[in-house]
Amino acid sequence: MIHQWLFQYHETKLPNARSVGRDNAARVFRSPSNALLPLQPPILIIPTTHHQDSLTTTIANLVTTHRDPNLLTQTLQTHQPPIPWSPSLVHSLSSSFHHALDISARLRDFSAAWSLLSRMRRLGLPLSDRTFSILAERYVSAGKPLRAVRALLNMDRTFGRTPTVRSLNSLLDALCKSGRVELAHRVFRDLKRRFGADAVSYNIIANGWCSVKKTPRAVAVLKEMVEAGFAPTASTYNVLLKGYFKAGQVREGWEFFAEMRRRKVCDVVAYTTVIHGVGLAGDVARAGRVFRDMVREGCEPSVATYNAMIQVLCRKDCVEDAFFLFDEMVSRGCSPNATTFKSSFVLLASLTLHSTDRLSSVH
Repeated sequence: MIHQWLFQYHETKLPNARSVGRDNAARVFRSPSNALLPLQPPILIIPTTHHQDSLTTTIANLVTTHRDPNLLTQTLQTHQPPIPWSPSLVHSLSSSFHHALDISARLRDFSAAWSLLSRMRRLGLPLSDRTFSILAERYVSAGKPLRAVRALLNMDRTFGRTPTVRSLNSLLDALCKSGRVELAHRVFRDLKRRFGADAVSYNIIANGWCSVKKTPRAVAVLKEMVEAGFAPTASTYNVLLKGYFKAGQVREGWEFFAEMRRRKVCDVVAYTTVIHGVGLAGDVARAGRVFRDMVREGCEPSVATYNAMIQVLCRKDCVEDAFFLFDEMVSRGCSPNATTFKSSFVLLASLTLHSTDRLSSVH
């Protein structure tokens, strides 16, 4: 029986902590704090009586029109509501700063981004995990992943708060989504003792390896997770299940799914993954059986499930079955989305083609 260590989870103590940073590549994690861009000096802000929503509106219009990060800071300077601030206003202002931060970083103006962070601290607005997540994601997308790592290591100084496991997870997620899975795994190994780790951390790394079709590495990560004392979650099973099908390991994926069903840990995501996976592999009949079993076992199909089944049917030119399923989807109260309509266009194209073929055969 496969993956018993995953299904037969039991509580264990964490292994003894080992020294961090033995890998030569981890030297970057010990870089001096001055590797970061310095925060800009504080700027005096004169409060005005503008409505709190005007800040977000003005920023959005300004960015859309001018695409100039320098104008963002000027706008924020002249649109500060009066003190004291209510919790809802603090939330609104934080969202506005996050919007400006994201735009500045998207434009690769990280000096302006750090200036905005400095302004937030001066105003007493919280620099949250969301704030760090925006900065880390933009550094990574700009091709500066090591700057994102250093930003995490220097959060005490630059953000005025201690990094949490959520901060680490944000960085790992950004690295994995950019395809830098090896670096993400190395960061995780070196920093998990310092910042902590949870099931989400392991799931992110495992999903990263699955995204680049290296399921053995994902299996090793999840095995380490169980040995470290973390209980597998629904996401844990689904990460590996999806990884098998993405890598074209249909047999392994099917066996793992069968074990999940025996253990009663399947959810709508698992069923949808299998329907899509076996269907794209050409086994439409099996995909249909899984869909029917899912409904019979009381697991309500989602829009994504219907989309997966409709796509599979379209690929095999099962036009009538696809239309029937579309009608069933609507009758069950599932609202079609963009993917559904895309499949509908494929259906209409197929129907038109079949009609043309019939007319041609008549003549």
